[in-house]
Amino acid sequence: MHSNIGWGVAVVVFAAPMKRMAGWPWENSWLLFAFSGLFVIPWILTFATVPNLIDVLRGASFATLIRVV
Repeated sequence: MHSNIGWGVAVVVFAAPMKRMAGWPWENSWLLFAFSGLFVIPWILTFATVPNLIDVLRGASFATLIRVV
């Protein structure tokens, strides 16, 4: 049940703005989708799939985190 609610919210959040995007310059649309695809969605998936993510990040050295980023 909770999974269905999450998918529904995701569809509304990412599909609803498309009605208003027809008048936008393509750069603004590209920026919105690039930002969500490069930053928002990966973090959501990471928090959803990696158990104890905060502990994993704390266990990695700063140099390792910088290399990954």
